[in-house]
Amino acid sequence: TKAGGAKQQTVINRLEQIFPPVFIQAFVLTFLAEWGDRSQIATIVLAAAKDPYGVTLGGIVGHSICTGAAVLFGNLIASKISHKAINYTGGILFILFGVGTAIQLMMTSAEAPVVVQSAVLAATSAH
Repeated sequence: TKAGGAKQQTVINRLEQIFPPVFIQAFVLTFLAEWGDRSQIATIVLAAAKDPYGVTLGGIVGHSICTGAAVLFGNLIASKISHKAINYTGGILFILFGVGTAIQLMMTSAEAPVVVQSAVLAATSAH
């Protein structure tokens, strides 16, 4: 209905006043990029073995410092180098990391279950 659409647009407008579009883009990008990566898996194992509140605080502070440095240095680099060069470099690095990860997975796929088992055993024996 038109009333429902107008109400939804009002909510979106209010959210955009509170959270600018760049905030939403950065949040979604960071959330999706970090979901299920190695550091998250390591954090899960650490939280299972140690104080989850300390792990949460340490993760937040560590990630904030890392992201803050990336933003500050990224802004500095962007003022000195063209956006096109940054995009090409980022794309090439992304491909290289992907190829490196694929090679690593192929070389260690037989050892992976042992590594996961060891991490779980270490986490559960720490209690």
